[in-house]
Amino acid sequence: MAKNLILDKWKLLALKGYKIYFWTCFPFLFIPLSIIFFTQNELPIDYRFSEWEDYGAFLFFLLVPVAVSAFFLSLSWRWAARLKNRSKDDRLT
Repeated sequence: MAKNLILDKWKLLALKGYKIYFWTCFPFLFIPLSIIFFTQNELPIDYRFSEWEDYGAFLFFLLVPVAVSAFFLSLSWRWAARLKNRSKDDRLT
C-alpha cells in the first residue's frame, strides 16, 4: 500500500511538468553522486590557485556531479514519456 502511495505521488509530480520534476528530484540524485564522487577522487586541497589550470580543475571537480545528475534526470524524464506514449498506443490498438 505504501508503495502505491509513493508511485501515485511520483505520477502527480510528473504531471506538473518537467521543471518541477527536475528540481524536486535533483537533490535526491545530486547528493549521493556528490558523496561518491568526492570520496573516490582526490580533493583539490593542495591547489595554490596560482595558475588557470588550478581554477579549471577545481571547477571541473565541482561541476561533474551536477552534470551527471542533470543528465540522468533528463534521461529518466524522456524514458518515462516514451513509455507513457507506448502504453497509450497499445491501448488504442
